[in-house]
Amino acid sequence: MGNKRKRTTIYLPDELHLELKVYAAKTQQEMSKVVEQSLRKYLREDMKHANSNDG
Repeated sequence: MGNKRKRTTIYLPDELHLELKVYAAKTQQEMSKVVEQSLRKYLREDMKHANSNDG
């Protein structure tokens, strides 16, 4: 998965953005890193469920 990155825009509810900002600060991570890790985890889990429903 290399270090190459694409810039993207997402829209979050204000309260979710605040949660993200606080979490990133508390864990001393960039918000983009928290989002990336969370999205990877979500997609892996979702794919497991999708594959288990394949018949």
